[in-house]
Amino acid sequence: MYEWKTFRTYLLTQKQGGKLMTQREVCMKLVQDGMLKDIYPQLSLAAEIFLIAPISTATVERDFSTMNRILTKLRNRLTTKHVDQLMRISMEGTNTLNEEMKDEIINYWKKVKPRRLAV
Repeated sequence: MYEWKTFRTYLLTQKQGGKLMTQREVCMKLVQDGMLKDIYPQLSLAAEIFLIAPISTATVERDFSTMNRILTKLRNRLTTKHVDQLMRISMEGTNTLNEEMKDEIINYWKKVKPRRLAV
């Protein structure tokens, strides 16, 4: 509490060009200025946390939604690696392959092991 009171008076004396700094500017100053970091260690730690905390959870929610679309009752035995690969394809899109690359992939797939198709 003492750190906050002294830092508040410091901020009021440090107006930049007659205007107050934004929250982000204040936090950046606390994190980057070594002297301020030494004087206000608890506030510096809080500023670091503030700067790295996500503003929105929309991307995380979107990722979980994608995972729920991939993991269905019929696909309950996918490994973590396969789920990761399918999620990356779903979120980032597929690579554009030219015909030569497609042929290489098909030939590799044929050579790996013989496959039986249920007809």
